[in-house]
Amino acid sequence: MHTEIEEIPKRIFIYEIVHGTFYKYAHKAVDNEGVRIAFYCDNHNILIKFRNMINEQHFKDIFSKEIETIVSSANMITIYFINKSCIQINCINECSVGCRYNYAVVDKDITKEIFDCIINPMYVPYSYNSDKENIVLKYDTGIEFIDFD
Repeated sequence: MHTEIEEIPKRIFIYEIVHGTFYKYAHKAVDNEGVRIAFYCDNHNILIKFRNMINEQHFKDIFSKEIETIVSSANMITIYFINKSCIQINCINECSVGCRYNYAVVDKDITKEIFDCIINPMYVPYSYNSDKENIVLKYDTGIEFIDFD
């Protein structure tokens, strides 16, 4: 039987993983023009955690000059960057519609059915099209699964 005291280090550890993953992909968005990154969670409390991270002074200090705008709704947060990249954080369920992405970070609590029907089909390879004849795949794309909660 776990007590609340024993759960605190685990919660801090999970928070640090989510925080680090979010910053990793925010840097990827800044460094790569036009990249689309999607975070998928199944719980509104996790969306609140992302709102809190975006409002942290540390996040603002690092990314404020790179961000064009942030749009927030009940089920989603979208960060638009000056270089046309974006990060979309989605609270998803069976009735949701996925968004196109080049990279996705998926909560391990999301069911296989939701993943197969909503998230997986929305993958689009990342390409940078500087001259319309040559589309160059910059690097491998992927889906990362982490425990958000």
